[in-house]
Amino acid sequence: MKITEIPGVKYRMAVETDIPFIVTCWKKETYNVFPNFLINDKIYYKHKAEEINELLKECKTIVAVSDTDPDQIFGFITFQQRLDMLLIHYIYIKNPVRNFGFGSNLIGIVTKEEFPNNPNILISELPRKNAKEFVEKYGLKYLPSKIKQGS
Repeated sequence: MKITEIPGVKYRMAVETDIPFIVTCWKKETYNVFPNFLINDKIYYKHKAEEINELLKECKTIVAVSDTDPDQIFGFITFQQRLDMLLIHYIYIKNPVRNFGFGSNLIGIVTKEEFPNNPNILISELPRKNAKEFVEKYGLKYLPSKIKQGS
């Protein structure tokens, strides 16, 4: 996957101060997907935050940030190697900068730099209205988060 330069943007590994932003975006975006929004929001957010924090301890997260203000996050991708697969747990891009190449670049960085010869790329959460197009565009396979727990 081609990585396109976006002026004013750099990519780095997430640091401790990024975690509140990552957890908040992840849990809010996934709450809006059926059947999650049927759960009481306070209960959902509490349990989802715990799940995300556990994943962040065992996975890598790359963030797209402003090159002049590294605390200004445009998006992130959380992933890990599982046996012979690359498992992307979540990818998030802020609404105002969607469709500018951030998601493609994050997936490109992970697939080219972190796991260059891995054809098995799975994603475990798809909180998008256009999930089918997203999976097809990047050649991903969907593995729901509830199934991946035992793998």
